[in-house]
Amino acid sequence: MDNKIIGIVIIIISIVLFFVLTSFATKLDKISTTQCPCPAGGCPMESALPIEVYVGFVVVLILISIGSFLILKTKQIELMNMEDKEKIEKIIRILKGDERKVYETITESGGALFQAEVVEKTGFNKVKASRTLDKLEGKGLIERRRRGMTNLVLIKR
Repeated sequence: MDNKIIGIVIIIISIVLFFVLTSFATKLDKISTTQCPCPAGGCPMESALPIEVYVGFVVVLILISIGSFLILKTKQIELMNMEDKEKIEKIIRILKGDERKVYETITESGGALFQAEVVEKTGFNKVKASRTLDKLEGKGLIERRRRGMTNLVLIKR
């Protein structure tokens, strides 16, 4: 489930909990003022709420904070993804020919691809793919990491 939806659900639950607590506190206050056998002004329950009500309000505030954090964090991640997409689009516009094809292939695969898959998806032979990857790596656009007998090609962010 998306963090934004979880954040909204947490905030809705905390709002409902807030209204339940408020209702409980007002009913408790009403009961203590109308049914207390103590003389007027001498009741210990007259202006005091139980500690549980205060703890409940603190829990509600914590839940609202958590929900807000999740919503804001999701927006921040979405902005970062948009910035990454814009950056990748600019790079693709600058690249020419084989470099462009290889870079697009890697980005379309989620930013990570084995070198053998690059060869397969681009239709280049191993030498041409390797030289093109060398050029992209020299420009600082990709990174190759050794994985067993092959390389994992990653887009640098």
